[in-house]
Amino acid sequence: DVSVALPHNLDVVAGFDISKHVATSEYRHFVASNGSPIAQQTHFDQTGVSAGVRYSLLGRGRAISRYAFIPRRVVPYAGGGVSLRRYSLTQYGQFVDAVTLGVFTDSFLSDGWVMGPYLRGGVDLHVWRPVFLTMDGRYTWQHGALSSDFTGFDGIDLAGFHASTGFTFVF
Repeated sequence: DVSVALPHNLDVVAGFDISKHVATSEYRHFVASNGSPIAQQTHFDQTGVSAGVRYSLLGRGRAISRYAFIPRRVVPYAGGGVSLRRYSLTQYGQFVDAVTLGVFTDSFLSDGWVMGPYLRGGVDLHVWRPVFLTMDGRYTWQHGALSSDFTGFDGIDLAGFHASTGFTFVF
């Protein structure tokens, strides 16, 4: 995240995040004709950009001049905004046909863009001069459509809670 401080304890915040997850799975009740497990691999990648505001609940610190202040040791904040997210869901491997119970190899792909609001809260802990340890929690509401490869499914729920920890440098 990158933010710009505004008057009255407000910050304008822009952010970027990437997440990738790979999971391997097997059918428990079916095996291939050679007796080996029927296995699949699922890849789920997300990339997001966000923009919003952040409000320091107790203020950032005490102003001692127009351009200087003494920072608070603990700065809790809350905020919200909007997130634009690109997602890609890929499953490949062996699958079982629900009608014939035959085993086939295939790959399924769905990707797209979604937009949705988010709320956030967290705390900045003053570590040393311009350095703060930041702990942030964010809940985003997003839901994406699935491609025709996933016929019969309602879509993909991209909503959820994300926690992060990092360092903030104040200039």
